[in-house]
Parts: sequence; structure tokens; C-alpha cells
Amino acid sequence: MRVLLTGAALLLLVGWAAGCSSFIYRCNTTDDVPISGHTFDNTADARQSLVTLPAGFVFTAAEPCTGCEAQNHTFNHGVAYVAGTGAGYFGAAFSGMNSAGLAAGAHTLGSAKGPALLYHAEGPATALAWPEVLLYLLGTFGSVDEVARQFTPQNYQVVTDFAPGALQQGVALMFNILDIVPIHISIYDASGDGGVIEFDGQKGWNLYRNVSAVTNMPSYPEQLANLERWRKAEGNTSAYVAGLLQGSYELVFQQLPGSYSPAARFLRLSLLLEQMCGPDDKPYPAAANWSPAFAGVQAMPGREALAQAAAILGTVDVAKGMTFDLSGWTQVASLRDHAHLMLYWKTPLTMRWQGINVTAAAAADAPQILPIWEGHQDGWEDVTSMMQAMPGLAPGPAGPAELEELLPVLNGTASGAAQPLATDHRG
Repeated sequence: MRVLLTGAALLLLVGWAAGCSSFIYRCNTTDDVPISGHTFDNTADARQSLVTLPAGFVFTAAEPCTGCEAQNHTFNHGVAYVAGTGAGYFGAAFSGMNSAGLAAGAHTLGSAKGPALLYHAEGPATALAWPEVLLYLLGTFGSVDEVARQFTPQNYQVVTDFAPGALQQGVALMFNILDIVPIHISIYDASGDGGVIEFDGQKGWNLYRNVSAVTNMPSYPEQLANLERWRKAEGNTSAYVAGLLQGSYELVFQQLPGSYSPAARFLRLSLLLEQMCGPDDKPYPAAANWSPAFAGVQAMPGREALAQAAAILGTVDVAKGMTFDLSGWTQVASLRDHAHLMLYWKTPLTMRWQGINVTAAAAADAPQILPIWEGHQDGWEDVTSMMQAMPGLAPGPAGPAELEELLPVLNGTASGAAQPLATDHRG
């Protein structure tokens, strides 16, 4: 069954991404597995759900102008995405990945705002309301390069003056505006390539390539300029602050790398992505039982890269109460394994990473939905019952032969109840 999803059903139900950070990590020390991350930061509870749409799905866009006909688009790829579903079944796409390994995420521009994009009858025939662009990209294209070559202002028009209706009402409710595009969109793919689409009142939009990190504001060129100021200051805070030449001390403070402001998060992500790919060693020692490389850990594709990416993502995870204007707090964090087509997520109250196979979602007969909070009951598990009795165990020096008896327990390969140790492990 193929279901029509209309522009009206894409009503921006509860909040848009008021903050958000994203990046892509790919390193030869973690087998070149590209992992991208995204945080959905908002100031109101968007009651997110995980939605999947199968390949071949027919998407009906909003009417691009009053009196225009709605356009149908058949998706080339299956899509899994995080949606706001606070007041209905389907909501706006905040972040997601498709079955070809292309991921996309929304980031608000905040005070930087965005342009007005008016519908032109003589313009390209394919026209999209701006809130539909992210989902359309995921359903249509398979790589950043495809987006760069095909999603151009010569082939498409993106509009802010789309026909009145539920979608327009949602935009007004969430942004209190109707005449501009308040977001830019990050995209990453299975090759490790990255880009950011920023809308422009004259050109339609610009696509910046070779992007490794994006936060919500300011514009991407301004973020790069700020990063260059930090590099030239060589980490000297005083020199960096002097170079900013901003009139507000508070604004300058918020741009330092340790802050949660958008500019600071961009600096932090950029520097970490450079430093967390060591040229010689694996990021985790294979012999450490806390490591995802540990031989006793059940094999999982890409787990070392996922662990590194999760650590990076945690540095821009904003706790509630640590917010700035227009930045919000992190409600959902997601990791996209582009090599194995897995989309993982967690929330502040569901700390365990959960994931779905996007290939399987693409082959489904119909759309599917899962509330993001589902699984919270396993997020804070009491493992007291898993403790194993080990008579004779006591702190102190132990020789190799004595430790050999503990290895099945330490490796997680012991079967049944633990047996008493043959030796007393006391010093």
C-alpha cells in the first residue's frame, strides 16, 4: 500500500528546531565508517516520533500558490526521520536518513533570519513550500553530489508564499512569521561528504560543500570566519575576544568554545572532528573491557565509529536550563550510520541508544511510526539481579593463574551461576 502524505498533514505541530547541531565523522582508525550526528534542540516539547516512509511513497506537496495545483512526488528512497507529532499523526521532518545513506537535518537561523522566496509562475515547474524541502530531499536524492547537481534554482523553486492552509497555519504558530525561510539544512552521505543549504532571496539558495559541522546560526560563511579567528588566535581567549570586535561582552562570551551558543558549538565540533581522528592508533584499545573494540563485546558493525561519534555528539548536547535565546535544549539526539544504514536515537530520559534499519523501513508496505519515548522503561535499568556470586574474591594482588578463573566473568562468557574460586584472592 502506498499512502498519500499531504502538505496539510505536514503541519508544524509543536515547535521547530530552535537550536540544533550536526556533524559527520569519518576516520581511517575506525574503518572509514561515516557516522553523522544531529541534536534536535527546542524550547517547547515537540513530542517527537520516529516515522518511516517506504520507497515508492507518494508525497503530495502543499499548493505552491493560491490557485495552483498540488504536486505529487514519488519517493525514490525509503526514509526514516524524527518528526514533531504533538497534535497529529505526521509532523514536520526535523532530522532523518534515507535508504541510500543520505541524511539531512534542520537548523534554525534564529536572529540571522532568512529570505522571502516568492512563487513565480514562469519559474521551474517543481515548486516546494520551504517546510517540505528536507523530507523531499531525503525521498528523492541519494548523495550530496546528487543534491548539488539536481536540486538547483534552475530546476526547482522553494517558496514562502505557498497557499493558505494547515501548513501555513503551523508556520505562523511556530515562528510567528509567514514571509521568510527561518532554517538552513545540513546534508551528509555515505561517502563522508557534507553540505549545507542556505536560502537566498536573490539566488534561491546556496549549497556549500565539504561541510563537516553545522549549527543553527549564524550563516555558514560567518561560522567559518569565526573559526578562522579562533585559529589565528591559536586558542588564546583574550586574542580571540579582541578579534571578534563585538559590542556586547555577553555575546563574545557566548561564542567561546566551551559555551552552548551556536557559534561555540560550531567551534567545538570543528576542533573535535580534527583532533579525534588519530593517525596511528585505534581510538579504543582492543584489550579494555570498557571499549567497543573489546573482544568480549558482541560484534556490531561500526561500533567503534559509533562510540566516537556519540562522544562528539555529547559535547553539544544541551541540558535543560543551559539555554540561550533561540537555542533551546536537546530533546532528541540521533546518530546515522551511513555504511550500515542504521538510524539511532536517544533522549534525556531514554539514555540507551535505540535504532532502526532504514533498509527494512524502505521495503515496508506502508508508513510506520514509533513514539520517541518508547523504550524509556529500559533506559534506567536496575541490574542488581545480574551480579554474580564469587566466593573467595577479595581485593588484592592476584597472579595470572588466579585471574584466569575470572576471565569468563570479565569477558561476559560465563554460563550459569558463578562457581567458588579455587583460591582466595586476598593479598
